[in-house]
Amino acid sequence: KASEPPPYVFALVMANNASTDKSLDRLQFADDDAARFYQLISTIKGAYSELLVQFDPPSQRTYPQLVRRAKAPTKAALQAAMGRIRAKMDAARKSGRRLVFYFYFAGHGSLDKSRMGHFHLADGLLSRNDFFRTVMKASAADVNHIVIDTCNAYFLVKQRGKAMSAAELATAVQSFIAHESLRHYPNTGIVVSTAG
Repeated sequence: KASEPPPYVFALVMANNASTDKSLDRLQFADDDAARFYQLISTIKGAYSELLVQFDPPSQRTYPQLVRRAKAPTKAALQAAMGRIRAKMDAARKSGRRLVFYFYFAGHGSLDKSRMGHFHLADGLLSRNDFFRTVMKASAADVNHIVIDTCNAYFLVKQRGKAMSAAELATAVQSFIAHESLRHYPNTGIVVSTAG
């Protein structure tokens, strides 16, 4: 509607080039991708965003203003950032305006022996279940946009399974949206970019 005020926008942007698995190479550009996404969100007037990234030396030179703002991508920092975001959302809710939340993660993703997906944070693994508890359940937004750029990203939204083709992945994600935990979050869309 033309007369509808713009929504309040909130974002949590995370990246981690490193991995808890020594067999995985350190990534080069997860921090840069997060910086660009953070800058994009920052162009939205009145947006509130949190940045959890450890920048490598080249990125520190490219984004010095963001280095001062960023916190380490740890489990405690994630929980604290979501707490601050939730408090801001609760305060903004009184305005009657719609609330929109963006979560962005770039980095390594992996599977455990039970085929549960995990994010690689600076202080260890964050399971898919912990992600839903820490991020999804904490959001009070009217609309959630989740962007996950990792290897095995589909296992971060799909409960368990085996490696699959692109067609199987599309079917699995649609099935997940229809039948799994996202049914509890009808206001949420997820974009995954994955290798493997």
